[in-house]
Amino acid sequence: MDMNNTFHKDRADEIIRKKDEKDFHDKFFAESAERKAQEKFYAKEVKELLFNYAISQMGDLKGRKLLYYGCGINKKPLSKFISEGAEVKAIDLSSEAVEIMKKFIIKEKLNDYAEMLEMDAEKLSFDNNMFDLVFGSAIIHHLDIRKASSEISRILKKGGKAIFIEPLGMNPIINFYRLVTPKDRTKDEHPLKMGDVDTVKKNFTSCRQKNFFFLALGAFFWKYIRNEALFRLTFKIFVKADNCLFKVVPFFKRYCWCTVITLQK
Repeated sequence: MDMNNTFHKDRADEIIRKKDEKDFHDKFFAESAERKAQEKFYAKEVKELLFNYAISQMGDLKGRKLLYYGCGINKKPLSKFISEGAEVKAIDLSSEAVEIMKKFIIKEKLNDYAEMLEMDAEKLSFDNNMFDLVFGSAIIHHLDIRKASSEISRILKKGGKAIFIEPLGMNPIINFYRLVTPKDRTKDEHPLKMGDVDTVKKNFTSCRQKNFFFLALGAFFWKYIRNEALFRLTFKIFVKADNCLFKVVPFFKRYCWCTVITLQK
């Protein structure tokens, strides 16, 4: 009886969690002012550095089936995958994001190369061994990691890769900022810690991880005072300094802001 009650409670908690995530992101994607407020941190330079590294891990995309996992309204990655010859299916829990991306696909006449679907990332409606690649950005840390990892492995072909860009949860300064800005995120999201990465990789034969932005976080001072030129200059310098530091003292990698995880089945 107790086990039955526990099951029903867990199921109810899961339904509430997913509804909260959907409601939050429907509102977030519908209100451009909220997106712009958060995007001050995800500067073009940050996004490009992370995405360029991620796509370098994919290899040749021509003719490969790619799942864009939790795509939100990020149009540039979708366009890049298609331009490189991939056949793309994109999913998101947010109906607002799905509608925005469907309109983009129609407008850009990409219907023959991409399909946008509203779907639960923890319960994928795809066949086993269907995709060559899975890509996601800032998605895993919103999910039940065990369920998501199992589903991603299930729909990947043998030898297929899953590449994720995710925030890390080890830097005390970043965590303090997260603590004092709760409205900027859902209550259940959980930036990845070392144990979370270990959980993700259990369903895969190999895992490669590269962390980004430790000293480079200092460049964002110039963002706050709206000096874009100095931000771009110091950001480049600090990124290079990070690479040097990590070679000498790898321990500091754990205090980075972001990571790119490359998994192979």
